[in-house]
Amino acid sequence: MVNKVRYLLWGLGICLVFGVACRDKKTPVLHFCTRLKKVKISGRQPAFAPNYIRQWGQHKEIRVFLLDSARPISARLLRTAAAWSKYCNVTFTLTEKKPLSDIRVTFRSGGYASAVGKEANESPYLNGPSMFLEGLDTLSDDAEFTRVVLHEFGHAIGLEHELQKSTVKIPWDTEAVVSYYKDLYKWPREEVYRNIFDQFPVEKPYEEFDSTSIMVYAVPAELTIGHTFSIPWPKGLSSTDEKDIGIWYPIKK
Repeated sequence: MVNKVRYLLWGLGICLVFGVACRDKKTPVLHFCTRLKKVKISGRQPAFAPNYIRQWGQHKEIRVFLLDSARPISARLLRTAAAWSKYCNVTFTLTEKKPLSDIRVTFRSGGYASAVGKEANESPYLNGPSMFLEGLDTLSDDAEFTRVVLHEFGHAIGLEHELQKSTVKIPWDTEAVVSYYKDLYKWPREEVYRNIFDQFPVEKPYEEFDSTSIMVYAVPAELTIGHTFSIPWPKGLSSTDEKDIGIWYPIKK
């Protein structure tokens, strides 16, 4: 199935996810999140990828408002997102009062995207969506629903992308990657570097790369040297996700 590729120019710090498709029989279209042009990766703190600047307070009750009145999906959405809450002190609740909300979700536009952490309460997100789950309210694929919700709510609690840790060593075929994104998304070389190759500094205890993290995206072998390295799509929270989010937002014993 080919979903329309979208590029949402929606302020600073939002992640975009492009639809799954096949450009040809060899190389699939990546379904991944990326930072927008105005956000500089260099000097940001660190990947696990928690962003300390965007971290919510401890024991935060994050209030979720559904902009599209999608009440039938609300219980399923929060129940899925609550997997994070099993391992940390952050919880999610539904609110019917937009001015009281921390996250505002739309299912009508924008692909899959989310502001990172407290960015949701900054301009330009404050009066509009801070999380985009386009079409997810009608998605019947439970596995994909779970992956998308956990990934985007991971961003919503302040997490960046696992693949952009400075400790990640992927044998990218640089020219193949540049050519791929130029052909598919019309990205110039510098945009490919910013979204794919640029990395975050990493601090303990989050420095180890976790290829099974829900915050990782798939790496097709065709974009690596010798076509010998690949990363599949994650299915849920990894054991490292569970451990590290508990360090970042510790549950009191």
